[in-house]
Amino acid sequence: MRVADGRFLDGRGTRGLPAWLEREADRWSVRDGHGALLAGPAAVDALEVTPGVGGTPWLVRFPGGGLFEAPETPGLAALLPRRTAFVRRLESRLPWALAALLVTAAAVYGAVRWGVPAVARAAAERLPPELLAASGREALRWMDGRLFAPSRLDPGRRAALAARIEALAARHAPGYTVRVRFRRMGGTANAFALPSGDIVLTDRLVEILDGDGQVLAVAAHELGHLAHRHALRETLQHGILTTAVFMLAGDLSGVTGLLASLPVMLVELGYSRAMEREADAWAVRLLRAEGLEPALLASALGRIEANACAAPAAEGGDRKAAGGDGGCPDLPGWLSTHPLTEDRIRAILAHDPT
Repeated sequence: MRVADGRFLDGRGTRGLPAWLEREADRWSVRDGHGALLAGPAAVDALEVTPGVGGTPWLVRFPGGGLFEAPETPGLAALLPRRTAFVRRLESRLPWALAALLVTAAAVYGAVRWGVPAVARAAAERLPPELLAASGREALRWMDGRLFAPSRLDPGRRAALAARIEALAARHAPGYTVRVRFRRMGGTANAFALPSGDIVLTDRLVEILDGDGQVLAVAAHELGHLAHRHALRETLQHGILTTAVFMLAGDLSGVTGLLASLPVMLVELGYSRAMEREADAWAVRLLRAEGLEPALLASALGRIEANACAAPAAEGGDRKAAGGDGGCPDLPGWLSTHPLTEDRIRAILAHDPT
């Protein structure tokens, strides 16, 4: 029985011969226009079949290397196993194809939205302290080489602030050995918490805040990031997604480069809306436990935002870095990945009984 007309490539040249595919009982063969046998007969299990997609031809490879290609015909479906043929029939029907696409999209969204963060959280909680310390040291070394300059704050002021913040950490984040570092970063007022327990405060941050209370409030927020391992979780989430892309693309060499770039990722990645709010809530509880007003954090955020929006780039202001916790956004709140500062201030004051 003649199944399909197409062409045959014998593997010795690039030009195909006009040919047709035939089926006799459970044997398949290819013959030329004169009926001469070109390949086969062969059982279907001996054939390598690649169905066409989107109008591309079907490919049927015979033992010995001969290849027959032809446009899709109903008879070609007999080459496929029953399960594969059923899937192909579904794929050829637009409603089923759209439904499969929607299910796949929903599965991918669910994995990215909930699955990856859950895996990252579990992994971050189980990483050994030695690895956290090493990643934090590398991140700080990277920042010192590219972003920071030595602090010019009064040494006595630095020592007093560091002692108060480290004492706070000892009382409220006992799982970490917190070390406060002061650095200059142009006109950028910001703070960073690294997985090693290092908390970096920039000179400009200390200069624009109104007293030690506001500095302590910002440090409490960073301790919240540290307690929830936000930097590590965000880095792991990014790493998992990037690794998945490399694996899907078949480029595993990129995974090695990804592991080597983890310290840089720790610096460059921002926090999500949920993480910022979680750190704010943690700071509010800490401040209350210390007998301090949560409004200190709200007012500190307002000053940081004002500095970020006012500092021109030519004078060293870095909108992205200064706005890392939601400062001076260019996007509306529903498009931004970080909560707007005004929203955070409202949420903090809503929990402040004063």
